[in-house]
Amino acid sequence: MAVVLTGDISWGVSLVVLTLIPVIGLAPPDAKWRLTARRASAWLTILYLLFFLVDVLVLSQGLILKIFAFLHLTFYLKLYTLLHQDRPRERSRLHLLCVFEMLAAASMTVSATFVFPLGLFVLLGTMVLTLEQTRPAKVDRVLLRGALVTSFVVVIPLLLLAAVAFVALPRAAHGGFRLGGITGLRSTGFSEHVRLGDFEEIRQDNEIVMRIISDETNASAPRWRGPAYDHYEDGEWRQSMTRVSSLPRAQPGRFLLDRPSSAPQARTQVFVEPLDTDVLFLPPASVSIDTTTRYLFVDPYLTLRTGRSGRAGRSYAVSWRHQQSPDASPVGGFERLSRRGRRLYTQVPASLSSRFHVLARSIASSETRLEAAGQVEEHLKTTYGYTLRQPRRVNVDPLEDFLFEAGAGHCEYFATAMVLMMRARDVPARLVTGFSRGQQNAVGEYEVIRKTNAHAWVEVFDSQRGWVTFDPTPPSLDVEQLAPASILSQGIDSLRMLWDVYVVAFDAQRQRGVLGRVSELGDTALATATRAFRLARRYVTTLVVAIALGLVLWVLAHTRWGLVLSARFGLGAGLSRRLRPQSSVAFYEKLLVLLSRLGIDKPPGQTAFEFAQGREGDLPGITELTGLYYRARFRGEILAGDEAAYADRLAITIRIAALSDARR
Repeated sequence: MAVVLTGDISWGVSLVVLTLIPVIGLAPPDAKWRLTARRASAWLTILYLLFFLVDVLVLSQGLILKIFAFLHLTFYLKLYTLLHQDRPRERSRLHLLCVFEMLAAASMTVSATFVFPLGLFVLLGTMVLTLEQTRPAKVDRVLLRGALVTSFVVVIPLLLLAAVAFVALPRAAHGGFRLGGITGLRSTGFSEHVRLGDFEEIRQDNEIVMRIISDETNASAPRWRGPAYDHYEDGEWRQSMTRVSSLPRAQPGRFLLDRPSSAPQARTQVFVEPLDTDVLFLPPASVSIDTTTRYLFVDPYLTLRTGRSGRAGRSYAVSWRHQQSPDASPVGGFERLSRRGRRLYTQVPASLSSRFHVLARSIASSETRLEAAGQVEEHLKTTYGYTLRQPRRVNVDPLEDFLFEAGAGHCEYFATAMVLMMRARDVPARLVTGFSRGQQNAVGEYEVIRKTNAHAWVEVFDSQRGWVTFDPTPPSLDVEQLAPASILSQGIDSLRMLWDVYVVAFDAQRQRGVLGRVSELGDTALATATRAFRLARRYVTTLVVAIALGLVLWVLAHTRWGLVLSARFGLGAGLSRRLRPQSSVAFYEKLLVLLSRLGIDKPPGQTAFEFAQGREGDLPGITELTGLYYRARFRGEILAGDEAAYADRLAITIRIAALSDARR
């Protein structure tokens, strides 16, 4: 279950294994087909060893993905062991295989769903080991219930101890996701190329990509920037430059993105689901970023990258100037364009017709770059419509289909049109992809960004301000008017968010916070105890008298000589019945229980005296004992020490007489 829930093993393999495990494991040991299956497994072992080599060397590419080959081997060994578990050694081997599977599943996921199979595994595993230690001939319902209770008693302290160790053990300075979610989320549009039409597929998927927590109430970034692209040809954007440079590190775990300033800043923590990209998405005017990654790199398009393999979940914290203009670049610092850069950012495909160039010149009449960009942005927003449907292609270039035929498209078409129109005026521009602002989770008070928030926009270069953001896409009714998630779904997602924050990304800062709260609780408890001690010293006489009175009452109610003493002073029967009701007749009630176990039951409608008269012949002494019982029960007398001892001896004599009867 744990491995299947990671989603990294194909459903075909999972279905076969999940079917064969109960079929083989629950089959009778003497089933006829088991002998045939054992013989066949010997040949299958040879064939599987050959397949395992192919699985390791060919099918599972990369060091991380080779874990799949060993998981497949574990599945086969489990089925093989189930067929041959005739001795305790094979069963122990089966347990070890299960442990290995749980460890493999833990390394393949960061999802909170892993908690459920892990909890079942610990509980049921403890119960199985408990039963195997007793080695019963048959496991009945009573034994199973006892083993389950024992496993609860053992597991609960172990989990508490593990929780304490998790909080207390030293950890890295900044928390982040380890490698997990091997398959990752499909991230078309956030790689090294973008085709017009990619975002149509992405925006129809409601899957969550990022969860964002900000320390400022109104600090919600208008967009989260990802990769940028410079080369356009036949409906596809590509990146021409590949060099990267390292980011300066201010301190361990912190990298600078801009010069420090006194402007107000918001600190936002980002939890990214596993994506097939190494890009770190940033808000406008970012100042610094905290992450566990040892090195961070920035490419020529001002895109932040980890340099690590994709399919890794990440958490990082970004400090950014939330009051600055939303069209600011995510990475600060002024960038001068080289000759090569200017040539790349002003390139226009030769396949575009003269109609396109006429349209580009007619829209932008201003001489300044930013004003011309604003005119193009306004024209595209007001003239063309938004749709997620792919426009039918008539012309050679899909952009001209958008401009002159369909008259509607989605963000890539608008952004591509504006970039090429600005380039037609010899203004450097590029296409940028990322995510727009998401929805608020009212239960957890954080922002959720989904694939439906995938977006493309434009950056235009200005000699004074550097790269300035423009968004020519009109508002999308399909996306902006989405029905908010239900309270139930928001609550479930909040639980997952808590798992990410306090388990997956539990860093040194949160550890100090938890330990600090524990220390505060300890200080509070110590202060409360000190105040209680001072109060006790002030009223020490009253406390001593109350304790002494309580001891006297306990002695009078729970000791024989105390009961005799209280009876002489008139406290006896009343006090005894209030504090210890029917304590003086326990000898008779105990005798009835013992006789019932031997098959001698007192009829419900018969009095104690009638029962004694009918049984005096085979149980000598029961009539005399019943007389003592009547005195204690109905007269309220307290049996003295000698009489109480005599009643106990009579009860023993009666029981011995019952045991000596040959019929019993």
